[in-house]
Amino acid sequence: MKHCPRRSFLLTLLFLSAPLAAQSLPQTKFFPIPPCRVADTRNPAGAFGAPALAAGSSRTYTLVGTCGIPASARSVNMNIAVVMPSAAGSLAVVPGGAGAGSSTAISYRAGKTRANNFIARLGSFGDIAVYCQQPTGTTDFLIDVSGYFEDVSATPVSTFTAFAGFTTFGASPALTAHIRDVGMSAFLDEQFAAPPSNYVQGTLFPNNQPGTCTGNCPRDNYTMYPLQGQFYFNALYGGDQLRQRVAWALHKIIPINGQDIGQSSRNVPYLNILANNAFGNYRNILYQITLNAAMGQYLNMNTSTLQLPNENYVRELLQLFSIGLVKLNLDGTPQLSGGEPIETYNQAAITEGARVFTGWRLAPPISIAPLTDDYVTPMVLVDANHDKGAKTLYNGTVLPCRGPVAPCSTLQTADKDLNDTIDAVFNDPNVGPYIGGSLIRNLVTSNPSPAYVARIAAKFNDNGSGVRGDLAAVVRAIVTDSEALAGATDPNFGALREPAFFAIALLRGLGARSANGLGLSDGVISPQVANLGQTVFQPDTVFSYFPADYLTPGTTLYGPEFGILSASTALRRANLVNTLVYSTIPVGANNPSGTSLDMSGIQTLAGDPAGMVEELNRRLCHGLLSAGAKTAIVNAVNAAPTPRAKAQQATYLVATSSQFQVER
Repeated sequence: MKHCPRRSFLLTLLFLSAPLAAQSLPQTKFFPIPPCRVADTRNPAGAFGAPALAAGSSRTYTLVGTCGIPASARSVNMNIAVVMPSAAGSLAVVPGGAGAGSSTAISYRAGKTRANNFIARLGSFGDIAVYCQQPTGTTDFLIDVSGYFEDVSATPVSTFTAFAGFTTFGASPALTAHIRDVGMSAFLDEQFAAPPSNYVQGTLFPNNQPGTCTGNCPRDNYTMYPLQGQFYFNALYGGDQLRQRVAWALHKIIPINGQDIGQSSRNVPYLNILANNAFGNYRNILYQITLNAAMGQYLNMNTSTLQLPNENYVRELLQLFSIGLVKLNLDGTPQLSGGEPIETYNQAAITEGARVFTGWRLAPPISIAPLTDDYVTPMVLVDANHDKGAKTLYNGTVLPCRGPVAPCSTLQTADKDLNDTIDAVFNDPNVGPYIGGSLIRNLVTSNPSPAYVARIAAKFNDNGSGVRGDLAAVVRAIVTDSEALAGATDPNFGALREPAFFAIALLRGLGARSANGLGLSDGVISPQVANLGQTVFQPDTVFSYFPADYLTPGTTLYGPEFGILSASTALRRANLVNTLVYSTIPVGANNPSGTSLDMSGIQTLAGDPAGMVEELNRRLCHGLLSAGAKTAIVNAVNAAPTPRAKAQQATYLVATSSQFQVER
C-alpha cells in the first residue's frame, strides 16, 4: 500500500485536487488511522463487495462511521487499486451526490492491475461515489483508507463536547481541547489502548457475618460501598473512560443486583468480565457471564439440575441479553406477520432450553467452617446433574443426546451443549439490531433512527474483516456515526441524564475536588445519587434501573430514564446541585475526603456574566443552552453581590436547567 510520507504533502495534494473556490484550508488537520479496507469488489456481494463495477455505472460508499472516520471528516486519504479491468479506462472518485465530471482518481489499461494514492472529498452524507469510465466491460477495484482530514475551524466546539459526552462520563474543557487537537479517531485509539481500571478483588467473607466483623468490616465487605465508591472515582478520574462507559452500558443490558449477591467481593468477577470484554467479542461475554458465580446465584442457574431445571437464566439470556422478545429487521423495526410482531421464542422453548443449563453450581467452598462460598471461580459442572437427553433450541437447532448409539453422540458433553447453545444465540440475526440498538440508547440517544440502528447492526454482524460481535468496532461506529455527531439538529435526539450521570457530569464539568478543595474527591457520592432514584450496582429488577420501553409522558418518544423521574426526585436533583454549588459533601465516617466543586474557573469570569454563562454552557450543555435561558441566567447573575455568589448563581441555574439534564 502506498503511503504519503508527510502531512504537508497530503495537504498539498488536497489543495491541488480541490476546486479553486474551495482551496482555502487554513485550519484543516490530517488524522492518520490504521489502513482500513472500505471496498473490495472481489469479495462476496454486499454493500462493500461484489459485483464488479460495470462501464458507465457508479457506486456510492458511506465512509463516515467506518474505520473510525467521524462525521466531522471532510475528506479521506485513500489508496485505490484497479484489478484486471476488461477494458482501458479510468475511475472517478467524487463526493457522494456529485457527477463524475472530469475528475479522475486512477487511469488504467485493459488486463493490468494499477494502484494510486488519492485524496477524496466526502459528500454531505460522508460518502463518495466511484464512477467507472470505460467503454465496455467491468472492473474490480479496492479502496483502503489511511486517514481523514477535518476542518477544525468549521467543526463547532459543541460537536467535540458532545463526542466527549458519548465517550466519557462527562466533558471538561481540557478533554474537549484534547479531542479537538488529536482528532476523534486518535482519541478512540487512546481509549481502546488505555489499561482497564479493574475492580480490586477483595477477600471473600463467610456467608454469615461473624461476630468478629465489627467497625467498618460490615460496610466494607457485606455492602456495595467499596464498589460504588470505586465506580464513581473511576468515572471522575479514570483514564479508561470509554471502557467504563461501555462496561456500565453492558451492566444495564446484563444486570445483577449486587446486594442480592451479599458481598461486594462476590461481584468483582462479574464487573471485571464486563470491563475486560468491553472492547472484545460479545460472544465471550455471553459465555463468561453464563458461568459467572454471581450471575448463577442471581438467576438461579447454580441450583438448576436434571431433576429441577430452572428457567430463569435461559429466559433472560434470550429476552434481555441477546435477541429480545420479537424478531427484528436489521434496522431494529419489528418483523410482522398479519400485522403483529413475530415472537422470537415461546414458553416451550424456555422449558426446553432450561435443560441445557442444568448441572452447574458454585465451585466448592473455600472454607467449610465458617462456610464461605467461592464466587471468584467460574461455576463448575456436576455432570450427574446435567440433562443428557436431546434438546431442541428456540430456533429449531437440535442438540443430540449423549450416548454411544446414534443419533446420540459421546461427544455431546455438557460443555458442548452450553457452547452450541451460546453459538446459536450469538449468531441469531436479532442480536445485531437488539444489542447494537441497546448500546446506542445507552451511549448516545434514546430514539435512534432505524438507519442508525441498521448501520450499527451491520457493523456488529461484520466488523469489516469478517468478524461478528467485535464490540470495539461497534462502539467506534456508534460514537462516530453521522447521526450521533449531528444530533443537536434533531429535536428528538438525546437522553435524560440518569441520576449517576447527572452527578458525575456536573462534577467533571466543573472539576471534582475533596471537601477542602485541596485534593481529589473520594468518590463517595452513592448515597446522594441513590436519593435521586438510582443506586449503582443495585438495579431494582432484572430489567435494570428503569424500563427500556418507557415512553416520555405526553409523547411517542422513548425516555427510559424518565421512568425513575418524579416530582420528588426532580426536586432532589436541584437539592443535590444546591449542595455541591453552595456547600460540600463533607468529610465523615464514610467519606474520607469528601467532595466539592472547583468553582475557581467560573469565578474568574465574574466581571463578564455573559461570558460566565457561556463558559458553563460549553462545559455542561454542549453549547446548546437556549438564548432565552442565557438571558434569564445572566440577569440573575448580575443581581448577585460578589464574584463567588455570581459563580454559584450561574452554576446552579445552568445545572438545574432542562438543557443540562437532557444531554444532546
